Amino acid sequence: MRPILLLFPLLLAACAGDEAVAPPPAEVFVAQPQLETVRDWAEYTGRFAGVDEVQLRARVSGYLEKVHFSDGQRVAAGDLLFSIDARPFQAAVAQRRASLQRAEADARLADATARRVAKLRKSGSISVDQYEQRQTELQAAQAGVVEAQAALQQAELDLEFTEVRAPVAGRVSRTLITPGNLVNTGNDGTLLTTLVADDPLYFYFTLSEADALRLQRSGILSTGAAADRDVLLKLSDEREFAHHGKLDFVDNRIDAQSGTVELRALFRNEQKLFLPGQFGRVRIALSGEYEALLVPEAALGFDQGSPYLLLVGEGDKVVFRPVQLGGKQGDRRVVSGGLSRDDRVIVKGLQRARPGSVVKPTAETPPVANAVPAAQKP
Repeated sequence: MRPILLLFPLLLAACAGDEAVAPPPAEVFVAQPQLETVRDWAEYTGRFAGVDEVQLRARVSGYLEKVHFSDGQRVAAGDLLFSIDARPFQAAVAQRRASLQRAEADARLADATARRVAKLRKSGSISVDQYEQRQTELQAAQAGVVEAQAALQQAELDLEFTEVRAPVAGRVSRTLITPGNLVNTGNDGTLLTTLVADDPLYFYFTLSEADALRLQRSGILSTGAAADRDVLLKLSDEREFAHHGKLDFVDNRIDAQSGTVELRALFRNEQKLFLPGQFGRVRIALSGEYEALLVPEAALGFDQGSPYLLLVGEGDKVVFRPVQLGGKQGDRRVVSGGLSRDDRVIVKGLQRARPGSVVKPTAETPPVANAVPAAQKP
């Protein structure tokens, strides 16, 4: 029993020695805020729309004779797209032309008669009533000529309308009716196809009331300032805002239901990359350039919605620091208050850092690729 009693105090001493050994400080990576010249941006989702979108309908009724384009083809203004059987309209033109010739002959006869009556009236050979009757007949004959001319012009227009041509340059959709079918006119007339002008294109997007008010106060959306203002765009499969356009329209009111105001930008489409109805994202500047401190977005924490950073202070102790935030700059964030240029911000290892604890800080190389490329700055 004595050897066991002697070993027991030794085991107690060994256990006490293990509890006295403190764990090593947690390793974290720190970086100083970067001071850069930036500008605040806002991004919005929108949709392309054609500057000119035309529903092509027949302007005369008749049987469709021929389609002169391939589905989805790009056409120039004035290109022939559809032909309607023109024979009935050619006959109508010939009939109206003959009516005009007859009316002109009647007018010449009435004019000659009126001239002879005028001479006889001067010599007193005819009465006043006969003279006035011949003058009235001349006026009626002249009106008949005008009426016949108008009828001929309408017939010629109807004949011209048998050829449906592209009113603007753009891209046609598929044909909605095939040759041999009867096409009708009127408000519910036969829709032949649609045509969309695809260069340039409009891009419509909306701003929140808060952003609209901010731009309004800064003068960006005031009359004249919004015109020709640069905007940047990227498509759904692109990483950078590489397409440049111009803001050309700001609506005159805020929608009461959505609390947004509609804006429109104009983009050239020389490469035919954009399509009407296609979605994209635009970036518009909310401020001018200014100097600001930036930290990685991943370094931020939020306590009940309030942002904070964890810093390494004196004695390598972790410090909890509430901050005020500005706009995003890629994957970094502007810190507008609560931070100084010389602070050491914990950017990695946040899960191992606790306010008041001692850590082992290691300098983190500041990222360079997170900056907004100069080519994207309007």
